[in-house]
Amino acid sequence: MEYTAVGIDISKGTLDVYCSHTKRFWSVSNTLECIGQLVQELSQTRPDFIVFEPSGGYERLLMAALACEGLGFSRVNARQIRDYAKACGRLAKTDKLDAQILAQYGVKMHPRLTILSTPVQQALQTYGLRRRQLVEMLKAEKQHLPQYSKNEITDELKKHMDVLEASIDRLEKTMKALIQEDPLLVESFKILTSVSGVGSITALTLMSDLPELGHLNAKQIAALVGVAPQNYDSGNMRGQRHIQGGRQTVRNALYMAALSAIRSEPTLKEFYKRLKEQGKPSKVAIVAVMRKLIIWLNAKLADFYAPNKNLSVS
Repeated sequence: MEYTAVGIDISKGTLDVYCSHTKRFWSVSNTLECIGQLVQELSQTRPDFIVFEPSGGYERLLMAALACEGLGFSRVNARQIRDYAKACGRLAKTDKLDAQILAQYGVKMHPRLTILSTPVQQALQTYGLRRRQLVEMLKAEKQHLPQYSKNEITDELKKHMDVLEASIDRLEKTMKALIQEDPLLVESFKILTSVSGVGSITALTLMSDLPELGHLNAKQIAALVGVAPQNYDSGNMRGQRHIQGGRQTVRNALYMAALSAIRSEPTLKEFYKRLKEQGKPSKVAIVAVMRKLIIWLNAKLADFYAPNKNLSVS
């Protein structure tokens, strides 16, 4: 069977498009009207794969339009596409060549379809991003405080820290209020926070930045988060396994949850203890707990989604 794919290279002002079946290149403006026309054209041919890379948010209009038309798409990590291009001997880089490589990647690699966040999840992601920015600012101000002895400066720093803490608190309350608008997220939040070690911020991060949770199998979700150890073997040599890639925000939240779970969740506490007794380094044991935790949470949500498919994201 010959698959068809459309590769789309996205920039702020333009979408460069290549169709593997017709060998056609064309460009459209990255505007709602032009994207609507493009999606209508794609709906006539129904390619097996529509592939593009994350582009700093410039892909959002396209994603929404494709979802509204019921067209599946794959938003593929840019590093994977560049590695594929290098493997094909394609070292040159232009927008048209990138679109062609994206289409070829779809035909050859059959990438997994991207699960689009609901509007509430997208809002949570925006608020979550702002919260993380403020947390970093607060951390920086706390580090600055001991550097000054003048009361005028320290008082100003403390006032700024108070403002940041209040803003962070308001954002957290807004995020918690948002989930009340979506029955799926209300139940998902309850399920996630029912696991000892998973607090409200970790749950909100998982719900906003990992919409695939509960929709993939154990290996897929661990690889997506970046907690699946990768082998590094050659011949008789057995290299040390490392984790790599994945979603940094999710992994950071999962790390803190794992530390808490090791202290408070009996099953994971025993699992960590057993790994340490086997001589595993602490960091390796913690990553193993992270992997076990995300697989456990994934299974819990999958069990919930199974009889509630009408609620799950598409």
